[in-house]
Amino acid sequence: MQLSLFIFHKPAKSFGIQPFKFVHYQHLFTNMAKSKKSSSNPSHQKSEKSTDTDSKTKSPFSQLSERSIKISLLVKPGAKESRVTDIANEYVGLQIAAPPKDGEANKEVISFLAQILELRKSDVQIISGLKSREKTVRVDGLSIKQIDSLLLVNIEE
Repeated sequence: MQLSLFIFHKPAKSFGIQPFKFVHYQHLFTNMAKSKKSSSNPSHQKSEKSTDTDSKTKSPFSQLSERSIKISLLVKPGAKESRVTDIANEYVGLQIAAPPKDGEANKEVISFLAQILELRKSDVQIISGLKSREKTVRVDGLSIKQIDSLLLVNIEE
């Protein structure tokens, strides 16, 4: 396949009415086409990429340091009661019994997680998302397996 690019441009020093110049840049694309032919099959590359992403399991939990875990949350404030709704690939779903005003929902997120994870409130801190439903929380003192098992026990549907 051969690609061509045609550009019409007006000369830089155009005082008055002058026709546009016609420039043909086919030689640029000929070199690109030759380099693409020498590379491997792109459909084969796509299949390799998809297997790479499939092999990496997404999780809402990640290790920040030896004693700190990061948890991605999707918080729904204004519920009747605070509860864990689900643990998805990218987040832990929480319903919080506090309105999203004046930081009340954020305080409830911290106290609810501390209660479920059997930690002190000072061991749970919101890292990002103070004004968003998508929050990132740092938890100190537990492993990912411990956090996962404690959240799974408290899932209510």
